[in-house]
Formats: sequence, C-alpha cells, structure tokens
Amino acid sequence: MFLQAVFMDRDGTIGGSGSVIYPGDFKLFSDVAESIQQLKKSGVLNCSFTNQSGNSFRLTTIFL
Repeated sequence: MFLQAVFMDRDGTIGGSGSVIYPGDFKLFSDVAESIQQLKKSGVLNCSFTNQSGNSFRLTTIFL
C-alpha cells in the first residue's frame, strides 16, 4: 500500500490546546516536527486542519 497523504487534526492532536490559537502562537507537541519531516522525506503530503468551534462563531479571521 502506498501512502499518499496524511490529514492531521491541528488543535490537541499535533499541538496547541483546547482553545483557538492563531498560527503564529501555535506550538507543536514534542517529536511532532520530526515525525512530519519523516513523512515529508517519504513523499507523503501532510495536511493539517482544525475543527474548532470558534471558526463557526466568527471568533477567528482569515488572512489571505
């Protein structure tokens, strides 16, 4: 089986906390960066997402 992509929940899984954290303030849990680098070196696409409810209540903003 060839692994093409990994989708990782951002907040509480690869780092952060239970509240909305802006990208500049987000901190990965220990050893996560090394694991992501290993996946990247293997050619695996890494995608992270968040399902924090603050987004649906417009407590966050989008910077493009």
